[in-house]
Amino acid sequence: REISCMAGNLIINNSEKSQSILSSPTPNSTQLTLCSQFFGPLENCREIVWGQLIDFGTWQSWSSKIDAVERKDTGNIGRGSVFSVTSGSIVCDWQIVHWHPGMRVDFVIPSNGMRIGYSFLFSDPSDGERVELQLNAEFEFLGIHQLFSGFLRYRETKIVKQLFDELISHIETVIPLNS
Repeated sequence: REISCMAGNLIINNSEKSQSILSSPTPNSTQLTLCSQFFGPLENCREIVWGQLIDFGTWQSWSSKIDAVERKDTGNIGRGSVFSVTSGSIVCDWQIVHWHPGMRVDFVIPSNGMRIGYSFLFSDPSDGERVELQLNAEFEFLGIHQLFSGFLRYRETKIVKQLFDELISHIETVIPLNS
């Protein structure tokens, strides 16, 4: 099942051709896609948006769902890097499973009874003055959590949308936008 949100409109699609973030999704997996287009008379717009996304130490300043982010490893950030993300009393490890600087970063978040994957993907036209940020999220419910998949799907969709909306609001404070 795939849920897409383009320019604020929620569209539900049943698509088999979407690329999975999770390594081995099951029929219980749900995919969600959110997109936002940024415009600016700004050179290097994508690099600025990317810089805001990967500034992991500031996530708690723009997300009401994130209380703290702590890096668990050392060295350069890249594939395999792990971050401990605290939300209330819940602490989850977010591991980078795909890293293409300036273009894409994917996280897998194993959690009790479910697996979650987030993929942030950037695209822009050749002029470099516009950028589109796309968030693909995938969640899969395991074991007894499958019994509550309807409620959990609703809850996780709401959380992902809020995370993305707060990221967009934060980026809008950094980049002057023209509609």
